[in-house]
Amino acid sequence: MKEFTEIEDIELVLLSLEDLDLDCDGVSDQASVILDEYGISHKRMAGTVTNQASGDVVVPHSWLELVTGEIVDFRLRKWLGDRDEVPHGIFVPQEQFKYLGEVDQRERYTERDCFTEEYC
Repeated sequence: MKEFTEIEDIELVLLSLEDLDLDCDGVSDQASVILDEYGISHKRMAGTVTNQASGDVVVPHSWLELVTGEIVDFRLRKWLGDRDEVPHGIFVPQEQFKYLGEVDQRERYTERDCFTEEYC
């Protein structure tokens, strides 16, 4: 099993996913596969994200939650704009962006699914 010493190390590996032509479920699933490879506990989540300042709501949306409380989300900016205030990567939840969801019960897409089929 591979090891990380810092959350920034994890984020560097996951940043390779941000340029993939996948939506939030596909990117979250691929990040989940990587986190599993490194033995990092997390939950795959599905639900909504609300920008409390603007009222904008992203639904449906998929992200990961680490057991330490951080969120892993590389697609929120796709829907709310590529601006610094919109969280991206691995981050501590902010009051402005309310994540509300449940554990994602659907089968996790594999890398093969994402690159050979139209699933992700």
